Amino acid sequence: VGYNDRGTITNCYATGDVQATYSLSPPVPNVSPDAYAGGLVGYNDRGTITNCYATGDVSATVSQKYYAYVGGLVGYNNDQDAIQNCYRYSNQIFSWRAGLTTVERATNALGTAKDLETLKSLSFHASMLGWDSTVWNIVEGEFPTLKNVGVIR
Repeated sequence: VGYNDRGTITNCYATGDVQATYSLSPPVPNVSPDAYAGGLVGYNDRGTITNCYATGDVSATVSQKYYAYVGGLVGYNNDQDAIQNCYRYSNQIFSWRAGLTTVERATNALGTAKDLETLKSLSFHASMLGWDSTVWNIVEGEFPTLKNVGVIR
């Protein structure tokens, strides 16, 4: 999700890497020159995120004079209480660059860090997240899939 404006995101996950790049030259009036990149959501504006996780690496690149908000689960969050029971991969890499210089490892480490074995476990999805087995195929050692969709290894 790039921008979540007061929406509800529940019972989902993302495994892909995310990269945001911002380069408007010249700058456009009334447009934020910052980049927002998160493993699940780039910018959460008072939206609710519950029972979710992300595993992919996250990075952003901006012009030297701008700023990037980067996080393993959410890049920028406008309401700390809106994220509940969410997780991120403990070895996830999240970083940002201004021009050619790496500035920060992360600006936002929301989500409880868990190892990949835990994130692929049956007990994690059933007990910790409470995902419904009538909706999800949950197999030990694999990421879950929606019923009748297939298996991601």
